[in-house]
Amino acid sequence: MRRQTSHVWGAIFLWLSLGVPTLDAAANIAWQRAAYWDQRYPTGWTSGTAIRDLLAYDGYQVLDADQLKTWMKARSADGTPSVVVFCQDIAPDTVVETMSSTCTLRQYLNSGGKIIWYADIPLYYQGHRDGTWTVLDVAGAIAVLGSSAAGGAWDRNGAVTFTDDGRAWGLTASWQSVRPATVGRRVLATDPVGYAAAWVVHYVPGDNYRGFVRFFDQPGVPDPQDVRRLAEYPNVPKPLDLDNGAERDDDIMAAFFYPWYGNPATSGRWVHWNDNSTQPPTTWTSNYLPNYPQSGWNPAVQLYDSTNTQVLRWQDRALARAGLDIAICSWWGVGTYEDQALAHVVHLLRKGSLRGPLRPRDLSGYQVRFGSGRSDRQLRQDRWKMAGVRLRGGR
Repeated sequence: MRRQTSHVWGAIFLWLSLGVPTLDAAANIAWQRAAYWDQRYPTGWTSGTAIRDLLAYDGYQVLDADQLKTWMKARSADGTPSVVVFCQDIAPDTVVETMSSTCTLRQYLNSGGKIIWYADIPLYYQGHRDGTWTVLDVAGAIAVLGSSAAGGAWDRNGAVTFTDDGRAWGLTASWQSVRPATVGRRVLATDPVGYAAAWVVHYVPGDNYRGFVRFFDQPGVPDPQDVRRLAEYPNVPKPLDLDNGAERDDDIMAAFFYPWYGNPATSGRWVHWNDNSTQPPTTWTSNYLPNYPQSGWNPAVQLYDSTNTQVLRWQDRALARAGLDIAICSWWGVGTYEDQALAHVVHLLRKGSLRGPLRPRDLSGYQVRFGSGRSDRQLRQDRWKMAGVRLRGGR
């Protein structure tokens, strides 16, 4: 009897050691890493390409909705360790075909897959290729994930507190919890009341590092390094150096520059400060001036003129202090006020701090406004000849 018992315990130990990877065995996982992004499909509380771009830079494979389905099915079949970050917080109908545990997304989780989800409540919507969506409500997560993704008090906007698990998984940047869930899973962060603001649901028996990972339960974009650490846990990814020494010398920093303002003291009239029926210096058109009248500046004398040499020299020094190499100028064609101002800018910057070249462009319409039936190249040659600058070959 003792001998049979030892065989039983030996079999159990063998199953545990081979069938369920432990944290130590998983410390150097060769993850297949992916990021879901498809501009054809809708998103909710998160937008922009910041997370997608950083993950792509780090070597993640960016998948659209169709590719995501193929990828999930392949990983479910081959069992390769894998993780996908949802950079849009509405699941596409290619992987959530139905509101049930038989859908592709759930089968991927059942096979040992890992999903990182942030922003709005998981599976609250089902997205469609035409940009529309179907509301699944909180029942969506219950049906697909087998667990509620809500249940906590909404819209408290309280700062989260990381648990020991949360810190171990790599969370560092706090956020304001808006859509927490009830506790009853591996909790990574809590709101001030104790609801789960970040959590994990595991689908493989004995697993402690895969499954569905939900965090940053608020609108916006989370810390990208936290995204990487959660995705690759228990591995500890090295911080990305987005401006490493090997690339830094080749970096070119540019800024859009509008030499189009005029005032009566220099040009005899207001130009562009009086757009949209404003009345300078009492009111004016601009998005980037100090908060008047709370600030200490005087618009009567500080609504500058873009043909004023002293102003242009000050702007040139400011551009240089900011480490900029190129000024991308707004130019509205020969004979305009902006044309005259650009001539002053080009003449000054040939002696100034920027290494050029200046790029002629009409920023309001994203094109240069040409006239007189002359070609693009001819007009640019005229402009540079007037400014004393030789146009080099090419576009």
